[in-house]
Amino acid sequence: MGKDIVFAGTRDTWERWRSFFESKGISLHLAEVIVPTPIEDLDQRISSLDPMNISSAIFSSKSSAKIFMSSHRGRDLLEKLRELGVMIAATGEGTASILLNHGYKVFSPPIERVETLIKILSEIYRKGEIVIFSSDRLETPKEIYAERVKRIEVYELRISREGVMALENMLKKGIKRVMVASQTASKILCGVEGISRNNGIEIHIMTDRIAEHLLQSQDRGFRLIIHNSSTFREFVTAVINHMLSSHSPNRSIAVADLFDNPYIYTTILALSINLILRL
Repeated sequence: MGKDIVFAGTRDTWERWRSFFESKGISLHLAEVIVPTPIEDLDQRISSLDPMNISSAIFSSKSSAKIFMSSHRGRDLLEKLRELGVMIAATGEGTASILLNHGYKVFSPPIERVETLIKILSEIYRKGEIVIFSSDRLETPKEIYAERVKRIEVYELRISREGVMALENMLKKGIKRVMVASQTASKILCGVEGISRNNGIEIHIMTDRIAEHLLQSQDRGFRLIIHNSSTFREFVTAVINHMLSSHSPNRSIAVADLFDNPYIYTTILALSINLILRL
């Protein structure tokens, strides 16, 4: 198959980008290898938070925002945070759009890394907790900011055997490209027989950190292409350009390198905060 690629991840992300791929003449297939499932005691976890102690809140994914907003206590907490002037941040366009659709002003920087947001917000807000609403698989950095960071697990990422089987079947049918944007999905791919045994498989990875599990795989019967993209949109663009041309553009790497500078991070955030507060 020529212009076909499998997205190994969640249905929400696939639905958001499927038509964009189609507009470029590429079929984006779904292997729903991970399924977000709300935490059973979510309301209890939300109730454990004291709004007065929170300086900023981070929503790490579209699923975290969607599931949080489905909770009555979650909506109440967010309303209190807005009244207190707490900064609400989101990683990614999809995450921000859910919160914006509910009427909240959201800071969504041109990077989609939780650890980067923690560093930025720790520089801007010297006091108060930084609360992260995330999945049960998010790894938060064990650094100087650890004592101020509080993670609330909003949902579990469960492995879908049906999704893994669907991926195996698509590979058997001749699709040679897979794209991955999460560490969980990357780890799952290590155990997919159709990938380890087939030298013709091309795996597109959003960042080198996400690629860690695949890089450590002993049976590398695949070609790994790491784009080091700062945002999912940038990742999508890089993958499409790679498929439509003979080589992958270097622009995404240059942009990612630019944002490795914490001073630039802080400057962008400060300017964005000023713009938000003026609205």
